[in-house]
Amino acid sequence: MSANEKPLAPDQRLLSIAERRQLHERFEAGQGALRQGRATEAAESLVVCVAEDPGNLLYVAHFLECLKHPIDAAGLGQRLTLMRQEWSFRKAVAGKDHAAVLRLAPPLLIHRPDDSFLLGQLALACSEFRFREAELAWLRWATACRPDDARLLEQAATSLARKGRFDESLEVWTRRQQSKPADSRVGEAIELLRTNVGEQPTDLASANCDQLHALRRAIGERPADVAGYLALAEQLQQIGRLDEAEQIVQQAVAVSPGDPAANERLQQLRLDQIRRQLNLAERWAEFDLHPEVRELIDGLTTELHRCELELADHRSQRHPENRQLQWEAAQLLRRAGNFRETLRRIEAFPPDLADSPAALLLKAECLQGLRQFPAALEIYRSAEAAARHANDTPTADKANQRAAALAAALIASAPPDDSSTKFD
Repeated sequence: MSANEKPLAPDQRLLSIAERRQLHERFEAGQGALRQGRATEAAESLVVCVAEDPGNLLYVAHFLECLKHPIDAAGLGQRLTLMRQEWSFRKAVAGKDHAAVLRLAPPLLIHRPDDSFLLGQLALACSEFRFREAELAWLRWATACRPDDARLLEQAATSLARKGRFDESLEVWTRRQQSKPADSRVGEAIELLRTNVGEQPTDLASANCDQLHALRRAIGERPADVAGYLALAEQLQQIGRLDEAEQIVQQAVAVSPGDPAANERLQQLRLDQIRRQLNLAERWAEFDLHPEVRELIDGLTTELHRCELELADHRSQRHPENRQLQWEAAQLLRRAGNFRETLRRIEAFPPDLADSPAALLLKAECLQGLRQFPAALEIYRSAEAAARHANDTPTADKANQRAAALAAALIASAPPDDSSTKFD
């Protein structure tokens, strides 16, 4: 590397097999030293692992374990070295050199394990490189060491929310409010999270308490009865206890793995969980404009679409006679970009449904997605004609617009790019 070249960022650098082997040997040496009560030696071994592979949660967790034990005081020469490292660390913080922060901060922590500034900057640097679990590990340690540090509490609460851990975030925001109640932003965050996280109001939960006890007794008396588990899960779902409802349905699936109703209910509960998470993430995005929140929303949206497709496909196969379920499954398959399977489903529709304007439009979109442009154009025109005949103006207009755009592209000898297959 030349003098003018910067080292690669931790998320861009790939450790070689030899480097990983050396780090693993250091890791094992550190573990061995810690087991023998040599915490200083263990920390000095593990700190190299953390500095070289800062996103590795295993290294971070074991390094933090070392910091729980007494560390030998630094000698004069070591103190001078630490002073130079401190100066370099402060310079890296001022210059927002997050890669340098990840490299320089861990050695300083060996002798200052509860330094809130070091820990906060380490977590921030991890956040920049999306080392999410390592970031949370540093923040959990920091807030345990400094439980009344308002700045650290807010950083931890915000980080948890950005990762979709809204219930944990609410708990930390509440601690933050107790530390400094006058902050209006903290109150806004708590109000937003309380509106969406957790159970329904206590009076509603109390009103169902007797019924919940009765349903639990019924399961105890008839542990092989899947219906009892599903009835209890339904009651829990009604009062907003989705996590507990999901656990109950998982028990039902364990009792009868092939039960279609139990498996479908489990899929539906997971779908409801994701929808609730997505709804809260979208609201949180108005409060916190950090890019990580948008990444969370995008990830939850992708997961939502996948779960919707799985559930619709499961239902359509379970009820092949249900036209609505078949249609919903085909639409979701097209949204997922599975054009060939969508066409196969359309071919299996009853004739009147397959020849409907909406189905013809769906078929044309899939053909365009498969880059069968002349065939797609023909079906678009058929869809428009069928829609006009049925007085379905919205579908007719949509088919006309798609046909016009496709025809113009074909005349210009420039087939539509991939963006033309994104119909929603």
